[in-house]
Amino acid sequence: MQRLTCSIRKQAIYVDYRKRCSPPYGMSHYHLHSDVELHWLAEGERMFFCNGQAIPLKQHSLLILSPHLIHKMEPASRPVHARYVVNAHLSSLPDEWRELTKPLFAKEFSLLEIPVHQQQQIHSLFNQLLIEYKRPITQESLLYQQVLLCQLLLEAQRQFHSLKEVQTKSSAVFSGPFEIVAHLIEYIEHHFDEALDLNTLASVVHLSPAYTSRIFKQATGQGLTEHLQEVRISQACKRLVKTNEPIFQLARRVGFQSSAHFHRVFKRILDLSPTQYRNKQQRKNGNITKQ
Repeated sequence: MQRLTCSIRKQAIYVDYRKRCSPPYGMSHYHLHSDVELHWLAEGERMFFCNGQAIPLKQHSLLILSPHLIHKMEPASRPVHARYVVNAHLSSLPDEWRELTKPLFAKEFSLLEIPVHQQQQIHSLFNQLLIEYKRPITQESLLYQQVLLCQLLLEAQRQFHSLKEVQTKSSAVFSGPFEIVAHLIEYIEHHFDEALDLNTLASVVHLSPAYTSRIFKQATGQGLTEHLQEVRISQACKRLVKTNEPIFQLARRVGFQSSAHFHRVFKRILDLSPTQYRNKQQRKNGNITKQ
């Protein structure tokens, strides 16, 4: 099983810029973050994979990801690209800013194709944030990063409201076996907390278990059971952060029949126990509060 990478950053804001002219072209395995992510494609094209969708990212598109979303990036037909990535813990922002930008993260992800007259402003904010991020850490520098992040989120919020139609038309449409796989992924997203096995999932698409398993593996590179476990673990990560629910109860809520099985799968996928994950999140939030 390919391991799912989970990024748990202590710093309130993380900024990165990469220009890829030769392989490797990016993070081509599935991963998730404990913070939000803003992905600005300054040059070239990329492919974004999430929830059974393969979505092309064009130059000057802004991708907004909520925490704990399983996704990956791969090269497009033109693999050379340049991109900015900003990861941020929104808990580091003032309450009014978190409330103002809440619609940006109501969905798991949003894709905005920024119009020409706004592209330079968005690009400049990402670049300014990168420059400030690379300076020696001081209270002044951290405060300026926060100001720039707030401005970037505000501009994204304005674009989000004016470009909703563009955003909803950006998803790729599957055909043939991919429609079956997309339906399976959507079904799992809505029924992950139920007792699911290969026979049950095959009956959902009215195919034999063997054929269902084979086309899912060919389309996604992983087995149905692996995907189901990753979805359940992703949901568990959200609950570990947002609630103080006992882990044995949480395990059942996300579809595991026993807490022992939940612990084994969680540890195998994330290299952390559920308790370790929750404790790291609590320490991280404590550090952010102190900054």
